[in-house]
Amino acid sequence: MSRARSRQELDDLEKSLSQHENRLLQMNNSHQTMQRRFLELSELKHVLRETSDFFQEVTNRPTTDWCPLELPQIEIFDAAD
Repeated sequence: MSRARSRQELDDLEKSLSQHENRLLQMNNSHQTMQRRFLELSELKHVLRETSDFFQEVTNRPTTDWCPLELPQIEIFDAAD
């Protein structure tokens, strides 16, 4: 009887080990995915900061700095004239 019990215990341990191994593989995959997403989000955050800085600079510049051409003034006439 003890031999059958030992066989059952080994089968249970093997099953448990297999479950833990699968869980560990899932955790490793999740970790890799999270690292990749973190890097992507860090890159996007950098792009947003640079874009914000660019628009801040453009907004603070005098008009003639970023638009060197002077546009002719257009007169608008009423149809009644």
